[in-house]
Order: sequence, then structure tokens, then C-alpha cells
Amino acid sequence: MVAYVTDEEDEEDEDEIDTDESAGVVCAHCGAELMMTEEIFLLRVVQPVQPKTTVQHVDLLGADGDYMYNPTFYCFDCGEEVLEDLRELTEDAPPVVDDDGVIECDACRSDVLLGETVAILQFGEMHWSERAPNGEPTPKFVEMQNDYHICIGCLKHMEDGRDEPLWEAPLEPKPGLQVCLDGLYERCWRHGNCDCHKPAGDG
Repeated sequence: MVAYVTDEEDEEDEDEIDTDESAGVVCAHCGAELMMTEEIFLLRVVQPVQPKTTVQHVDLLGADGDYMYNPTFYCFDCGEEVLEDLRELTEDAPPVVDDDGVIECDACRSDVLLGETVAILQFGEMHWSERAPNGEPTPKFVEMQNDYHICIGCLKHMEDGRDEPLWEAPLEPKPGLQVCLDGLYERCWRHGNCDCHKPAGDG
């Protein structure tokens, strides 16, 4: 499992890193093997929560403790391509604005509310962690700049543009809630008018 750290934690001497060594992950777009210290993007599907005064991102986990949506990696060129495609797709679309929004989608400028599914695209590099709980070095992703937020609507656009879905689990605006495509883009759950609502697990 890849650990997530900031660029201030667990630093190491980059001269000791073999840049020709595989990071153990591949690009979700082109399938290329990603290497240590290569500049890459990490896509995580999370929930914004606010336990105190600061909004935090929490990974969405299933009942078994595993990721509902596995973290996904992109090489630099494919990550840039994904971002550019999103910008072009949403540049003329009006944002979904909500007074209770705590995060703004960086692609379409729509508001995201606490507890709603949102993705964060992080730019950084893969390094080896100094921690080796099983006696083996553990890969870690070191973030190098601020998160790029992607709302549930734009995330659905990203997945629809692929030959195969990014994840086995369907995208849910909130854990346990599945709605149809129109409801997803309209944020119907915010107003309690999801005519196409269906409980999680239904076909």
C-alpha cells in the first residue's frame, strides 16, 4: 500500500534513490510503468469533513476497511491531458452553486458540500519511506503542490471518457446513495427530490 505524506515529512536524500527503479504502479491512462522520483499525479476519491475548524479529506473505505475507490496514478503527460480535457469540457457549463459549499471544483467551479464525494488530484513523486514495518521498503507518494479538487460531476465525466471504468464500485454522491446520471449532475440529493434514487446494491 502506498503511504501519503507531504513534502515536509519523512524526507530523504534523493541522491540515494535509483530513478530507474519501478515505483510499483502504472499510469491509469496509458499503462506506462511509473518510476521512482518521476513527476506523477495521484487521484484519490475522498469525503470532506470538518471535525473542528479546518476541512479535511478522508478516504472512502468499505465495510472491509479497503478503499471503495482505489487510488489511481497518472504519468505527468496523461495527468495534464486529463486536466485539459476537463477544462475544455466544462468551460461553458454553468457551475452548481450552493451557499453551504466548503470546496470549489477546480474544473467547473461547482460547490462541494461536507460529506459529499469529491476527488483530489495531487502532483508529486514516489519515494521510498524510511519506515519498513515488514522489513521491506514501502513506497510513498510525496505531494509537491496544492490539491486540485474535482467534483462528482466532473469525476463522472472523467470516467465516462474511458473504455473501462476506473473503479469497480459505482460513483456515489454520498456513501450508500446511488442516483441516475441526471440526478448526479443536478445534485438532486441536496433537495430531497431524487426521483431516480436507488438504494446502494441495486442494479
